[in-house]
Amino acid sequence: MSMRSSHPSDANSRPTRAVATDLLWAGAVIVLVVAVGTLLYLAQSNLSIVLWATVVAVAAIAYSTVVSIETAQTLNAIGERAWTDVQPLRAPATRHLSGSVDRVATLVWEREAALKEALQRERSYTLAVELSEMSLRDAHQRLAEVNAELEAFTYSASHDLAVPLKTIEAFAQLLSESDNLDEEQVDYTARIASTAQRLRSLITDLLVLSRMSSAPTGVENEIVDFNSMVLDIEGEIVTALGMGVNVSIEGSLPTVLAPSARVRPILQNVIQNGLKYNDSESPLVIVSGFRDGNQVIIQIADNGIGVPIAKGEDMFGLFSRLESKLDTPGSGAGLAIARRAARSLGGDLWLESSCPEGSIFMLALPDQIDAGPVPTPAPARVEV
Repeated sequence: MSMRSSHPSDANSRPTRAVATDLLWAGAVIVLVVAVGTLLYLAQSNLSIVLWATVVAVAAIAYSTVVSIETAQTLNAIGERAWTDVQPLRAPATRHLSGSVDRVATLVWEREAALKEALQRERSYTLAVELSEMSLRDAHQRLAEVNAELEAFTYSASHDLAVPLKTIEAFAQLLSESDNLDEEQVDYTARIASTAQRLRSLITDLLVLSRMSSAPTGVENEIVDFNSMVLDIEGEIVTALGMGVNVSIEGSLPTVLAPSARVRPILQNVIQNGLKYNDSESPLVIVSGFRDGNQVIIQIADNGIGVPIAKGEDMFGLFSRLESKLDTPGSGAGLAIARRAARSLGGDLWLESSCPEGSIFMLALPDQIDAGPVPTPAPARVEV
């Protein structure tokens, strides 16, 4: 422990007493110098002048030294007092600074931990995405293989069924031309021929459905003009169903860039479906179209028997047939083929509305041609 008092009055008195003592010594030296100098001057010799100058210089140096020492002591005393005054403030400041440093260190540690955790999550997410992409690629590859196998099987099975079917049709034809059949045998022969025809239609639909279930490959897009396509389909249907049916185009139909061989079965099956399931005296289908954003919308409305909206999705099932009193031929695969063809092109086909007076189907296909303004949509109902 220091022997010096830290009381402020003691610190103030020390430099005062020291300054007084030093000043007395300095005064004594000056008096001595003046006295010696005076005696030498009175002697009036050159040596006395030199000695006088020397004594004066020594006195000045001594006085300056004394003043410097006293100034240093005074400043030292002031510094000690300032240090003593600062001490009460130093401890809280040091504690505050230490606490701030600790908080900053903690914050830095937390940020580093959060960054490491974020990087770990990012790596985990990236790994999960890569694994998902690999799984997705594997699934797509497997799906493509399964589709290829299914298509090959369907083609092979259809071909294997078609060969004996030709034999059945040939024998049925021979039997129908015989003159030795009674009425019952003629009826059986006609049933055999009719069943063979339905089986051939089913085989054809299976082949078409197999091709429409996957995206088109090895074909080029072309400009599909729905106006000419609908007119061509109308000619075929009128030939098959008779002159009593009518297909009408309302306005001008838009065009689309797509494989024509995929678009045609969509229109053909929907139009034919509306005319076959129709108990009107004048079966009618009205086709209209417009552009909606980046899509081409084709509306196909008929005045047929209609179907409840609740069963609208059932119509697109494979081999699904409407319940009606009409004896309508067909395998029930028409709408399934049409929807799969639409979806294979990136579009869709759905039942928009239905009532006892008819149904409205909507076909949406990606629009890849800029063909001008959007025409006004066709009316949502067919009135005959």
